Amino acid sequence: MSELLEEYLGVPVEVRNETGGSGVVGATYACEQPADGYIFLLGTQSLYIQDLLGKMDFDFKDAFTCEGVLEKDYDDLK
Repeated sequence: MSELLEEYLGVPVEVRNETGGSGVVGATYACEQPADGYIFLLGTQSLYIQDLLGKMDFDFKDAFTCEGVLEKDYDDLK
């Protein structure tokens, strides 16, 4: 993904993986960074669930703006 972003943006892209908490640790790290347009958070729908469960110290849906969707899943319940 970083190679595609570098090619598209024309600048180096540094990837930082923050593991733990079903994405909460990484989302918290990204939220604490300056809102300068240089930080992107690649996450999943589980971050919304963690927010709804009260697992974050900030309001996830208000802290970030969705810029795109890489994949959309539809689960079949049978």
